[in-house]
Amino acid sequence: MFKLWIDYLLIQKKFKQASIQKSEAELDVSWMKDKDMPAQTFKYSISDMGQWYCITVKTDSSHTLELKDSLKLLPFSVERIGKSFGTKHKKLSMN
Repeated sequence: MFKLWIDYLLIQKKFKQASIQKSEAELDVSWMKDKDMPAQTFKYSISDMGQWYCITVKTDSSHTLELKDSLKLLPFSVERIGKSFGTKHKKLSMN
C-alpha cells in the first residue's frame, strides 16, 4: 500500500522528498524534522528488511498527514483487537 502512495506523491502530485544531503561528496542523507518540512514534501520510514512503517506528507504550510501501518503496532485481527480492548463496537462474524 505504501508503495502506491509514494508513486502517487512523486509522479502525480510532483511532491519532493524532505531530505537533507549533508554534502555533495557524501551519500549521507537524513530526513527533515516535521516542522521544517516545506510544503509539498514527504518522508517515510522503512526498516532494513524492507518493512514500511509510516509516510509523513506536508501538503501546505499548516497541514501534515501521517500514514502509519497499524499492523506493526497491533499485529492482531480487527476482531481480536475489539475483544482484547473491550471496545463497544466489534467486528462481526458472518457465515
